[in-house]
Amino acid sequence: MHDARLRNVPTLWVRFEDLVNDPEPQLMNIMRFMIGEKDISGTNAERRVKEVIALGADATRTYKLKNTTNKFNGSAHAYN
Repeated sequence: MHDARLRNVPTLWVRFEDLVNDPEPQLMNIMRFMIGEKDISGTNAERRVKEVIALGADATRTYKLKNTTNKFNGSAHAYN
């Protein structure tokens, strides 16, 4: 933190707990920071955050199971 202040580097601090417990405002803050705008209303950034929030738990799923086997595609089956 001291180094970021010393070098005057734009920095956004996000607590993991806040991101997990209440993701929408945290994601909005991240998007505002990334594009350098205070208001992202009506932008693609706001739309993407809303899309991710609408996914719910699926937003954090990395891989999708195959419908036919309920297993991961590719070599991931070695880890099941």
